[in-house]
Amino acid sequence: MTDKHSTSPDFEHQHNVGQKHNEEVTPQGVRSASDIAAFWHLLCILAGSGSLSLPYVVGNAGWIAIIIIVLCTAFAIYNNVLLVRCLYAIPDRRLTSYTEIGQASFGIVGKVAVWFFHNSIVIGGPIVYMILAGTNIYSLVEPLGVTLTKQNWIMICAALVFIPFVIFRNIREITVLSFFGTFTTIFAIIVVVVVSFMSLDKAKADPTRHHEFVNWGQIPLSLGSIGFSFGGNVVFPHVEATMKNPKAWNRVMSLAISAVAILYLLIAVCGYYVFGSAAEAPIFANLKPYNPATIVAVILITMHVLLASPLFLFGFVNEIEHNFHINQERFSNVAYYSIRTAIRVATIFFVGLIAVIVPYFGDFMSLIGALSECMTVFVLPVICYLKLYGWRRCNIPQLIWFALTIVIGTIGCVWGSIDAVITLKKDFESD
Repeated sequence: MTDKHSTSPDFEHQHNVGQKHNEEVTPQGVRSASDIAAFWHLLCILAGSGSLSLPYVVGNAGWIAIIIIVLCTAFAIYNNVLLVRCLYAIPDRRLTSYTEIGQASFGIVGKVAVWFFHNSIVIGGPIVYMILAGTNIYSLVEPLGVTLTKQNWIMICAALVFIPFVIFRNIREITVLSFFGTFTTIFAIIVVVVVSFMSLDKAKADPTRHHEFVNWGQIPLSLGSIGFSFGGNVVFPHVEATMKNPKAWNRVMSLAISAVAILYLLIAVCGYYVFGSAAEAPIFANLKPYNPATIVAVILITMHVLLASPLFLFGFVNEIEHNFHINQERFSNVAYYSIRTAIRVATIFFVGLIAVIVPYFGDFMSLIGALSECMTVFVLPVICYLKLYGWRRCNIPQLIWFALTIVIGTIGCVWGSIDAVITLKKDFESD
C-alpha cells in the first residue's frame, strides 16, 4: 500500500520525536529494547490459543475464510502502522496509550469508547481462557472415569488463576509467562497439523464431513474469531515505547504479524482440509483418542491459558486501583492489601461465573472478537488517524482502503456480534 506520508513532514516528525525519546524515560521505562526483543514481545502478544478455533471458523465459513485471514493480516499490519503514527500526531510530544489516542481524536467520547472495547477484551480474554482450560481438563480426565462436569473444572480453573492474580502485583512480575505461551502455541499447532494428517483416513469416513468454498451467512461471525486472533494492539503503543530504534517499528511489527499469520494459515488450512465442516473448537476435540503428543499439547496449552489469564486481568484491576487512588501512600498496608484483594476476588468471581454460565469456547470467543477486536484492530486506528491527520491529506487509494477497512470492521462488529449471540442461544438450547 503506497503511503504518501512516508516522506511527509508528519512522518518525519514521528521519527524525530521517537528518536528524541531514545534518551528519555517513557512511562514504559528507558528505550532499550532491541528490534529482536520487540519482535519477540509482539509475537508473544499475538500468538495465542485463538488459533485452536480457526479450523472451526473455516469449517463454518468455507475456504473463503482463508482469504479473510490473509486480508485481515494486511489490515492488521497497515492499521498498526497508523496506530503508532497517531502517537506522534501532537507536536513535540508522544501520546502514551491507545486510550490517549482516542481522547486526542474525539475527546471524552473517544477515551470512553477505547476504554470500553479495551476492557471488554481484558475481561473477555480470561473468560475464553477459562472455558478452554476447563474443556481441556474435562477431555483429559473423562476417559479416566472422573465424574466432574466441564463447569466444575472451569470453577477449579478460576480458583487456580486466583492464586497468582492475588500474589503478584502487576504484569511486570510475570512477563516470562508470555514467552511460555508462545512456545506452547507453536508446539500445539505443530502437533495439531501432524496428528490431523495421521487421522485423515478416519476423518474421511465421517458422513458429516464436507468442504465448500463459501457460506455467506457465517462470514461476519468468522470475522469476529479472526479478529480475536489478531488482537492485542491495545498493548502495541507500550511495546513501541520500549524500542531503542523506533524507526524500525513498521518493519518489526509487520514481520511479527506475518509470522503469526503463517502459523494461523497452517492450522486453519490443515484442520479444515482434514476435518472439513466437522472441525470443532478447540480443534483438540477432533483428535480423540489422544496420543501422547496430543496429551502433552493439551496440557501445555491448559497451563498457558491459566498462567496467561492474570496478564489480562492485571491491566483491568491496576486501572481501577489507579483511577480510585488505591495505593500504599493513601492507605495503611492492611487497608491497601484488603481493598486490593477484595477487588481481585470480585474480578475473578465475575470472570469465573460468566465462564461457567457460557461454557462454549469457539462461539464465546467469536462474540468477544466481533464486539471488541473488530473495533480495536480494524476500525478505531483508521478513524483516529483520519481525525488527527485529516482525510484531505490522504490519496485516493488510501481513502478506498480506509473505507473498505471501516466497512468490513463494522460489519464484523455489528453483524458478527448479533450472529454470535444467536449462535450462543442455540448452544444453550441444544444443551
